[in-house]
Amino acid sequence: MEKNQTTLRSKISGFFRGPFFNKNKVQGEQQLTKQLSGSHGGNSGGGFSGGFGGFSSGEKYAFGLANGGSSQIYNNRAIRQNAREMCNYSPEAMGIITRLTEHVVGTGLRLDSTPEAALLGISQDEADEWGQDLNRRFDLWARSKMSNRSQDQNFYQLQRLYQLSQQRDNDVFARLYYSKDEKLPNKLQVGLIDANQIQADAFTSTWDNLVSNDGIKRNSKGVEISYSVRVKLPSGEIQFKTINRIGPKSGRTMFIHGFMPDYANQTRGLSRLAGILQELENVGDFKLSTIKKQISQSQFTVYVKPAPDAPATNIVKGITQRNSGPVNSQGATTAVNPIVSEECKLSFEPIAEAQFRTPGSTGVFNLNAGEDLKLLKNDAPGENYAQYVDNAMAYISASKSVPIEVLLMKFGNNFSASRATLVLYWMIVEIWRHEMATDFLKPIWEMFLVEEIAAGRVKAPGFSDPVLRQAWLCCEFTGSSIPNIDPLKSAKAAKENIGMGALTLDKYAKDTNGSSGKANRTRLKKEVEELPFNTFELKNENEEELEEEEENQDDE
Repeated sequence: MEKNQTTLRSKISGFFRGPFFNKNKVQGEQQLTKQLSGSHGGNSGGGFSGGFGGFSSGEKYAFGLANGGSSQIYNNRAIRQNAREMCNYSPEAMGIITRLTEHVVGTGLRLDSTPEAALLGISQDEADEWGQDLNRRFDLWARSKMSNRSQDQNFYQLQRLYQLSQQRDNDVFARLYYSKDEKLPNKLQVGLIDANQIQADAFTSTWDNLVSNDGIKRNSKGVEISYSVRVKLPSGEIQFKTINRIGPKSGRTMFIHGFMPDYANQTRGLSRLAGILQELENVGDFKLSTIKKQISQSQFTVYVKPAPDAPATNIVKGITQRNSGPVNSQGATTAVNPIVSEECKLSFEPIAEAQFRTPGSTGVFNLNAGEDLKLLKNDAPGENYAQYVDNAMAYISASKSVPIEVLLMKFGNNFSASRATLVLYWMIVEIWRHEMATDFLKPIWEMFLVEEIAAGRVKAPGFSDPVLRQAWLCCEFTGSSIPNIDPLKSAKAAKENIGMGALTLDKYAKDTNGSSGKANRTRLKKEVEELPFNTFELKNENEEELEEEEENQDDE
């Protein structure tokens, strides 16, 4: 290798050992921030600004992959703002975000408390009874808007905002408050904090963890201990307030930070739209240019074929447009009063007529002898418009684990293919439910239970012991089940699984509609006793014939 040829490793190491970077000095961090951050505004482009024309802002190697360097440094805040702007600019981007939000949260994930009876030294019936009691208490609290600090949404509604922020920003913060108001069902209140309020410079590197002020203070082990939150006072003054993650005196959880990292040692979340910003903008540009071309060609679709011995006439000079609308029989050009009165028998507001640049009726009347009007060829790709957009979005949405059928909410007629698509997609939904439960819901459930125990409404012996504490806290958060394309087929399959012992009635009830199998049986027993006959004992004489007929139809 020639001496003047810079190696890949030396480029990287030289960059991080440059004069503007110093891991051990705040001054070096400030110089790094200044050099990398640039302008954070909109689509400004250039440097590390976050504009679509800017490097590390979502654009895909404007100067080529090789020239992109061996490492990338992403400006989290700039990309987050670009992702938010893209959700307004691109219905496809918003579709990806909202589909996942709708299916992960639905009407809210419900608590299903399942304490470990064996570890706690209690019977399974006692554990079930304790869990059902806490489910009811938590549900009553979550349904109340008093569970929210601002009281503008209840906790189930707040879950939707959390998940939307998770999918769009991938950097979500929540603050837990403990009110002294005795009228509250539980002292715990929750409020979401916008990621931009943790206002500092955060960068994500594909090479190494960058030491910079990202608004979060950590201990020597990397555990988050406090947050610098930007707060606007009623007077309009801006202040930065430090909030501990764990209360130093009470030991309560005060702050929650959730994100899904892309790299080890990553400190702040990078928007999930970061990798597809350029593609989404390309689709948007294609749509805009196609629509504009269609509109332009719909305005003026003819040209003048001149006579053999004369130049063509400028037909624009002869364009007139026929007006439409009411005729003022009194000769007035404007309305005297918009309300009809004795003095004004006819009144109207002038209607803006079609102009040459907008759709309307256009006539050409100044052609010379021998001239003719010819139609322009309409070559706008109207027929291939939907095909291109759908094909492009199929790959883009698949990269975010959203099938194009789910994104468009349009399925084919093939039951097996549609079912397979939903099953694969629902695996992704369950992954995001697990993420949300781990980062957000379970810490809140723990603090809710602590307040219930402290108030004397719930007993949990041994709760101060770390192992028994986790045994009491065991739970799941369940949501709506996978959509059923053919309920009858699903019910028959469940019946077979239950008969083989591969599925329980309680599990099937929970997965089907989120209900409790035990509660269902109690209600059904009471309802059946009120009927003059037992519906479960009725037999259809033609049942076997009907089943055989259905199987034949399925085969066809």
